[in-house]
Amino acid sequence: YTVSSWFKLIKTLFFYSLIGFFVNFQPSEPYLSVYLTTEKSISKEELNNKVYPWDTYGSLVALLLVGSLVEFIGYRLTIVLGLFCREATRLILIFGDGVAWMSAMQATYAVGIGVNTVYFAYVYELVPEQDYRRATALLLTVYHVGSLFGSLLGELLYAHFNVPLSTLFYISLTCTCLLYTSDAADD
Repeated sequence: YTVSSWFKLIKTLFFYSLIGFFVNFQPSEPYLSVYLTTEKSISKEELNNKVYPWDTYGSLVALLLVGSLVEFIGYRLTIVLGLFCREATRLILIFGDGVAWMSAMQATYAVGIGVNTVYFAYVYELVPEQDYRRATALLLTVYHVGSLFGSLLGELLYAHFNVPLSTLFYISLTCTCLLYTSDAADD
């Protein structure tokens, strides 16, 4: 490595890892069921029978199509599509009402999650083969640390400071929006 190529690799991995961090830094995530029953007035029966199954259906479709999508539009655009689906999930959660909208939210979430395989695989396009293990470890670590910190923030705000659930969902929306400020795709 030259100094400039090493710096570019570190910069690329840093910004690419930020995508994983912010996609999982969702303080609202542990409170989804509570939010849907209290704020969106959806019964537990409706959640279990009409809303949550759409995650399963969406996952099936997403997993079948994501590989083909990568072949047609490439890694980056597939990842961007997944990020848009995650953004749609957050927007529907905040602004949508009723079982139909929450079912759509589960479907968009499933597609966003389905694109994770592409997100984790794309790192092998970004780094030389000798750095695969380090890059994979970094990516997975930052991804899961985002989940940990998001959950801790949600617990702190909701359970200890009595912040309204809707605020947690706005924070999650903001974190999802931060994904678009990353210049990871500009390498």
